[in-house]
Amino acid sequence: MSPNVSQTSMTTPSAALKRAYIALGSNMGGRAQNIHQALKCIASDGLGIVSNTSFLYQTKAQYVTDQPDFLNCVLSLDTALPPHDLLAKLNEIENKMGRVRTLRYGPRPIDLDILLYGNDVVDTPDLNIPHERMHERDFVLAPLRDLLPAQWSHPVLARTLGELISSLRTMEQCHRVLPVGKDRLLDWDAGKTFIMGVLNVTPDSFSDGGLYNTVEKAVKHARTLMESGADILDIGGESTRPGTNSLQALDVSEEQARVLPVIKAVREDLGDHVLLSIDTRNASTARKAVEAGVDMVNDVSGGLWDESMLPTVAELGVPYVCMHMRPHGQAEYPNGVVNEVHEVLTTQVNAAMKAGIPRWNIIVDTGLGFGKFANHNFQLLRHYKEALPTTLSRVPWPSLSGPSRKRFVTDRNDPPEDIWDMAAFGTGAAVVASIEKGANIVRVHDVKKIQRVCMVADKVYRVPDEEIGVE
Repeated sequence: MSPNVSQTSMTTPSAALKRAYIALGSNMGGRAQNIHQALKCIASDGLGIVSNTSFLYQTKAQYVTDQPDFLNCVLSLDTALPPHDLLAKLNEIENKMGRVRTLRYGPRPIDLDILLYGNDVVDTPDLNIPHERMHERDFVLAPLRDLLPAQWSHPVLARTLGELISSLRTMEQCHRVLPVGKDRLLDWDAGKTFIMGVLNVTPDSFSDGGLYNTVEKAVKHARTLMESGADILDIGGESTRPGTNSLQALDVSEEQARVLPVIKAVREDLGDHVLLSIDTRNASTARKAVEAGVDMVNDVSGGLWDESMLPTVAELGVPYVCMHMRPHGQAEYPNGVVNEVHEVLTTQVNAAMKAGIPRWNIIVDTGLGFGKFANHNFQLLRHYKEALPTTLSRVPWPSLSGPSRKRFVTDRNDPPEDIWDMAAFGTGAAVVASIEKGANIVRVHDVKKIQRVCMVADKVYRVPDEEIGVE
């Protein structure tokens, strides 16, 4: 699959192709796996070119409500197939994936509907385009607004997408989610900040180098991080400490020798329910880490270090953290740090989606402390949302913030023996600022302390009024 999926660089199909919008839904079995399988089939079975994907949403069942929640998304497809031929191909995929048509609107492993076919109107007994019920379905309009502007006008109803969305009272029930691990979902709209605990298995990381560089020590610390409240463990074998020349890489075989035994041991010790991330900029390490049991890839280079990284992650089908980084010593931003981070992240997100990583599997990171002076980091925290890629829906892109123990949260006057304990206070302040601006994940060393910070900050900034008893 080679989708080109950014609202800022969406291509227009050639005259020989029509842009169709296809809705995908599943509420049976491995829902996320079903969506991914259907996406691959659409991209590879001769239907056309997948040009864009929406975020993924968990939604309540409609019409027949006594059934499990659905996962839903929409993709755009540039196709040469006429509408009825396209419908036949989609039905073939549904049948191949085990859909049995019994109860109308009942549970199904996969549901594929043609929503739009250019601006064409089709009205036949077996096919209606635009889809006859799309205007009343929150699970269609929520992902569709990721792909079409609010000003888009329905060819039959002559109402804009924004007007259709405003007429529904249930849009808030559609939650953007990230499928990760074995049948796990991270709900971006559930009022919770997720905590990624740092597990460095390096001899030379700036604050904890050498502390966990044996398998036994690493597993013990992994247990501590999880017991302290971590939702994800981020395992890294290459130091990116301040002063490191980021243009020079650790030998990949050495990196893998450090991380792979730890990944396998942590997975065996803590089980499948623990979410593991690999902190690497090398595609071969990412692949072997996923094969060893890792659930997501955290790439500090945003795909710029290893040209194989993006297609590798697309093939693996795991979530991807895309970070902005400048090499150490190159912290000049003539157009402003916020503008550059926004532009670079937008470019790299587009590249990731073009490589075949679905929109819903991409998390962005502004790269606090990487090739940035203190004033740059404070600017990024102040203008956090502006630094993220823009979405058509204006809902912020899911993001990770990593201020932990960075130089800008420390004080040079702290005694050396207290510096990391004291850094937790500065980290906590930066975490609160990140949460207030909408960061979904915070990557930290001091999980126990920051878990308490997140608990309070979430109640201030994230949890709905009715859930905290505000009158």
